[in-house]
Amino acid sequence: MALFIRKRTPLYSTGAVSTQPGEKQKARIHTFSYNDQFLQESDGSLVKADEDTITWIDVIGIQDDELIQELGRLYELHPLTIQDIMQSGKRPHHESYEQYVSLRMNMITREENRGEYISEHVTFILAENTLITVQQQEGDLFEGVRKRIREHAGRVRRSGADYLLYALSNAIFLHAVALVEQLGEEIERNDGLLTTHGSEEMIQALDKARGTINYLSSQIRPNRDALRELMRTESEHISASVQVYLRDLYDTATQTGEALESYRTMVKDQNDTLAARTASRLNEVMKFLTIFSAIFIPLSLLAGIYGTNFSIIPTLSSPYGFYLFLFSLFVIAGVMILIFKRKKWL
Repeated sequence: MALFIRKRTPLYSTGAVSTQPGEKQKARIHTFSYNDQFLQESDGSLVKADEDTITWIDVIGIQDDELIQELGRLYELHPLTIQDIMQSGKRPHHESYEQYVSLRMNMITREENRGEYISEHVTFILAENTLITVQQQEGDLFEGVRKRIREHAGRVRRSGADYLLYALSNAIFLHAVALVEQLGEEIERNDGLLTTHGSEEMIQALDKARGTINYLSSQIRPNRDALRELMRTESEHISASVQVYLRDLYDTATQTGEALESYRTMVKDQNDTLAARTASRLNEVMKFLTIFSAIFIPLSLLAGIYGTNFSIIPTLSSPYGFYLFLFSLFVIAGVMILIFKRKKWL
């Protein structure tokens, strides 16, 4: 699938890089080289990893063809890997080669001001003592990992590049979990709206929730499948200790998918409840109109009889005839109302 121009939509976005035809965006490179006792950060150039340090090369921007090709030559990347990096519409997946393993995932974020979900793909390339990440655009979920590296917090500085891959993947999944939990709170608030808001507002809220569930599922499920492929790979680049963390991360991804299915059921139940209440209100209106019409049937019959042109009609010549006629109408209407109430139709 060819690269496409990013389009902002009311709810979802692909997160593809926006460029004008013929325009080439310059990629940005940020590099961490570290071990338990050493840390160096640099910007602007590709470097080859040392044997004594772990190197994280973070490339932001996939429009810079020359840099991506240079990256491929430096680390002997397969042409299909380079193609995966530069294409934004492919499904998350995993590939294993002799020199490295690659993992492509969707990174989902949300712009709170506009309520818009944005997805961009991130490619991880794990080689010996090296992790390369290639992102589409500025802004990611990895700042917490960068902070742990700078402050020597957690296990990152004491572990290999495979643990760094786990830490970054974990950041993506944990943020997805937070988005799903936020969606769940919104869906639970819809229960209160069922009784306080009109049908049109509830229909819009349920449609939005249903669309969000479908979108998040379409982004999270492929990530989980790609992670499962990575777990099943017997590669020297991923240690047994990191496999344990990956299994735990896979469990988190599975639970997130189950939560989305649970929320999908909740939205369906809310929709059924809304439909039942709407039908109940409609039945009440129809019952009232039916009773109203039934009361006027005998009254209309009498009015029709007395509206004929016959000259001999009871009480027609009486000075009290009109009042007797009105009295009869009220008595008949009152009796019918009493009957309806005794039958609990009113």
